[in-house]
Amino acid sequence: MVLGYPAHLVVPGSVNAVFCLQDGFITASDRDWLNRMGDLLETDLSQTAKAAGVDYISVADLFKGHELCSGDSWFTGIGDPNQNDTQAGLDSFVQASPPSAQQEWFHPNVTGYQQEANLLAGYLPVP
Repeated sequence: MVLGYPAHLVVPGSVNAVFCLQDGFITASDRDWLNRMGDLLETDLSQTAKAAGVDYISVADLFKGHELCSGDSWFTGIGDPNQNDTQAGLDSFVQASPPSAQQEWFHPNVTGYQQEANLLAGYLPVP
């Protein structure tokens, strides 16, 4: 069984994303690019699972409304900038962040992983 990839990681560029500081940290065009890459990955995973004869579970709908830059994100952002941050502050944060923290960026947070586990539990017999 293959668990899919959240196709849309970020609020689309056409949406006013307050938690992305009005195009400051993740620009509208970057948000759209990230979502296109998520779509490609979701499609590739689905097709590869099908070709291998493996069951595929999409999580695309699960994460709708919980993208990065939304008010209720189920993803770990880059320092999760808030309205008091500046570009210089974010740059400093990124440079000082250890690789172990950077590996979490753009992946589900605890809530996101819990929601995926709940979805998966509906497909698998869990003791």
